[in-house]
Amino acid sequence: MTAAIRSRPAGLLEKYMIARAQLDYYRSVVVWTEVSAIPPLPVLHAGLAKLISQHAALRSIVIDAENRSPKIGILDEISLDRLVEVDDDDVSLEDYLVRATNVKFDYADHLVPLWKVKLWRSQYVFFICDHAPFDGTSAAIFQRDLLKIVNNHGTTDAIANLRVLFDRSVPPAPEIEQLVKISPPVSYVLSVLGSEFGPSFWPFTSWQSSAKARDPLIWRNYVDVIANQSCKILNFSSQQAGMLLRACRDHGTTLTALLNTVLVVAASKAYPSTGGFDTSIPINARRFCLHDDYKNAMGAYVFQYKEITPAVTDFRWTDVTRFGHALKAGTTYKAGWILGMLKYLFGNISEWMEGKIGKERDNDVEVSNIGTVDFSGITYDDDDDDDDDDDGVEFKVKKIGFTQPHGILNPPLKLNVAGLLGGAVTIVFGYSDEIVGHGKGELIFNEIKHLLEQVSDA
Repeated sequence: MTAAIRSRPAGLLEKYMIARAQLDYYRSVVVWTEVSAIPPLPVLHAGLAKLISQHAALRSIVIDAENRSPKIGILDEISLDRLVEVDDDDVSLEDYLVRATNVKFDYADHLVPLWKVKLWRSQYVFFICDHAPFDGTSAAIFQRDLLKIVNNHGTTDAIANLRVLFDRSVPPAPEIEQLVKISPPVSYVLSVLGSEFGPSFWPFTSWQSSAKARDPLIWRNYVDVIANQSCKILNFSSQQAGMLLRACRDHGTTLTALLNTVLVVAASKAYPSTGGFDTSIPINARRFCLHDDYKNAMGAYVFQYKEITPAVTDFRWTDVTRFGHALKAGTTYKAGWILGMLKYLFGNISEWMEGKIGKERDNDVEVSNIGTVDFSGITYDDDDDDDDDDDGVEFKVKKIGFTQPHGILNPPLKLNVAGLLGGAVTIVFGYSDEIVGHGKGELIFNEIKHLLEQVSDA
């Protein structure tokens, strides 16, 4: 029996995420903050109750997940004590990130929404969520809004009952196709179908010739390595992050372009036999929404930019600038057409995914940058800042970080990026030795670290 009072059919992206989770090909998205102190549990519970009332996605569940037509439901009451866990395990942050991304939500449990908060070692707040109702930006919005609420002492009075009732008239958060046009034109459909199923001379496949530049056999999809992930963290202080951003601006490009270039340079050195790498850049689709009020909405609202990036073993700003221009040109509503193609699977998403096992991966490298998060009104406690004036704010933010699981069908080399507006930036490199080759992940990370430190220290 479900406690959901309303539901709607899952959208295309949500169906993709649900099918992937059902197959256990992908688990949880994680955004964490390092703070000066963890708010007391009564204050945190009161803040969560207020935050949940503001975002319908925080009440989301999945119904009929095993069917070809799953639904997104919304809960009208939630037990807050089932959403918050305190953990003092003495492990490294990198190991804890792997543990957090391996959290698997149970779609059959219709009494609990698809997220949780873990309070670790009295200084970290982890928001862990399923990707069907959320994306990385949603998780960052959660962290920002929660900390603002708990720092507003007038709204965090302790609540008597941890089982909280919510407005029963609120509908589920809308699916992405209700906010952005993602239906592709016929020419695009023919191009993609040709590249998937057509012969090499298919007249519509514009990317077939460039696709030959990569070596698709470097790694394949295997189902037994989802938990075998490694995370490596790069922390840049506000001063170092400022140097990175300034260097990008001086060359007329972006941090995402810089990160993708250094990732490709490092990968090119690790895999000298390949001519290029299939690149994936997730795009926050909120900028294309037909309604302005969804800029700060939680939901699964993400598109993808994709290209074959040529292999290169020397770092050059011309490559960074070239990629930055290409990414900017590709960051339009048309990036949603890839997602729109899912309707041509006619509900057979799980079968399509299972058919990819043992075959080449769709992408090689990915940079997922959720950007800088504006904690306006909350003092940053940066490591290079000696200013102890907190302006009456109780809980300070030191860092924000973002990561995601290795995933079975996902790129095997990933950089996940988040930062404080005007503050520190955290980069997490994710990989699996079983896929990329033992020792290669660490080699790639060390090269990325070396190149970025050169830029930040210039």
